[in-house]
Amino acid sequence: MPSLLPALAGLLAVMALAAWFARRTGQSPHAALDTASGLQLNGSMVATFYGVLLALILYGQISSHQDIESRLNHEAWEVLFLFRLGESVPDAPTRASWEAAVREVAQSVVQIEWPAMRNRHTQKLLNSGGHLDPLWRALMAFDPRDARAQLLLGRATESYAVLLESRRQRLNAGNTSLHPILWFGLIAGGFFTIFLSIFSAGPGKITAIAAAMSTGLVYLLLWLVAVYQRPFEGPLAISPAPYVRALEQMEAATGQRF
Repeated sequence: MPSLLPALAGLLAVMALAAWFARRTGQSPHAALDTASGLQLNGSMVATFYGVLLALILYGQISSHQDIESRLNHEAWEVLFLFRLGESVPDAPTRASWEAAVREVAQSVVQIEWPAMRNRHTQKLLNSGGHLDPLWRALMAFDPRDARAQLLLGRATESYAVLLESRRQRLNAGNTSLHPILWFGLIAGGFFTIFLSIFSAGPGKITAIAAAMSTGLVYLLLWLVAVYQRPFEGPLAISPAPYVRALEQMEAATGQRF
């Protein structure tokens, strides 16, 4: 907060200077615009700047949302790939342990991690990661005796490392949000834009409808920003469907084997 004091002081100084200059020029009838034209001009400038800023923030939120979905699909694919690699293990007990560990990881994501991400209680999961330990132990218990088995273990450990990193990013994504100061700027800018659009408009039904639509648009965009910054909550929440499909394919493969 102390580092923001010079910026706030500069903002107040610039605003005071602008108000003083507008007051001085407003005393000259030849240099000044009438009140309605001045409000319309200021309203257009502020609304344009605010709209561009809001659009950029919303674009970033949507891109982040899509990136999380893409990483989730890749993460579920890596889990399914690890299961498929386990099918190539020649030793039956080791293969069963390997496949059971992979299924346990997928089930824990759906049953344990997803409710925690929805409630934004992921710090404990980030610090522990205990449900991944059985998979690691299964990989380490595999004793490669030939080049093919060594290649299998090497590829499995690579997938495990990718899985760990993807999981870390997914759990962290639920805790990211806009800074409160940025939220304050967006809300204050929204009120200011709505104020100018209302009081710079003339009388009549068309201007009233335009003011109502501008207000609704600002509200809608702010609501979308709020929704997109919580990727695992709300009406646009990301679902664990890729993991559910991976579990179904694992169960189908196990059933076909027996």
